[in-house]
Amino acid sequence: MEHHGTSGGPGGMTRTSSPCHCHEPFDHQHALQSLATDFRELVDAVANLTRPPVQAPAAPATPVPAGLGELSERLSRIVGGRPTHRTEFPECCCVGGKGPHGNDFYFCSGTLIAPNVVLTAGHCTEVEIQRVLLGGSSIDDPDAEVIGVRTVLRHSGYQADPVFANDLCLLVLERDATPAPAPLATAGQLATAASVHLVGFGYNDPMRPHGFGIKRHVEVAVTAVSRAAHDDLSRDATRLGFHPEYEFVAGRKQLGRDSCNGDSGGPAYVFTQGRFALAGVTSRATSDAERPCGDGGIYVRPERFADWIRSTLRTAGVTWPR
Repeated sequence: MEHHGTSGGPGGMTRTSSPCHCHEPFDHQHALQSLATDFRELVDAVANLTRPPVQAPAAPATPVPAGLGELSERLSRIVGGRPTHRTEFPECCCVGGKGPHGNDFYFCSGTLIAPNVVLTAGHCTEVEIQRVLLGGSSIDDPDAEVIGVRTVLRHSGYQADPVFANDLCLLVLERDATPAPAPLATAGQLATAASVHLVGFGYNDPMRPHGFGIKRHVEVAVTAVSRAAHDDLSRDATRLGFHPEYEFVAGRKQLGRDSCNGDSGGPAYVFTQGRFALAGVTSRATSDAERPCGDGGIYVRPERFADWIRSTLRTAGVTWPR
């Protein structure tokens, strides 16, 4: 979310001074991260202004200044999400089972957190979960690994109505998977992250069910997260519809970088200490979103549920090597 302050100068606006931190060393890494985030958001804003409206595909495209459309299209392919190579994020899996008519299909995403345990969203259990697919770039990858699910362990406090809560579920697999499990990010690692990397097998169109089954990756800014015990996010929590004590928000309106249907349960990573660590589990869109996806999403923080994960797996006879 954006926080607007006042600025000085003509027009009668009040100037507010900020303290000089001239004595503090210049943080090059933080400056570069901020600059990169601002550049990505500028590119996405330009790309959204230059592409035709989704609601009216038959309407003639809006004229674009010479060269601008080509630039925004080229850049949006870089920063707006891309398919992954099969060697990237092999611990990110696709969750499947039986449909209402007895047909086999895939419908959610998840993350391997132990050799035989996948963490996904609680609301994915609305369909019978039977298997996961790992290590492939798509659900049609012949080299992907498919493993049956032995036990489904949804959080006992899960609810979808009237307010989403505790949207987590553990899947105990029938055998160990080949990829290495993802480590959980710490609260401190998420608190210092400017962005998260979203991965999942879901749709890539904010208005239509297109593109499911291909593992994609996109980086989005963290826009609401509790970074310290004294943070007051009550106003953001009411507007966006999330629980700041164990969830965070990434992405914002109109930028078009987001998780989508089918990405539910999938990972939101932070890159720290030379590797990706699991900082969030994809849950749902924000309350103020105007589209099903593309306007920002809510992610459950697994490190806040570490005790629940450990005790639940212990009851199921599984050791969590965290």
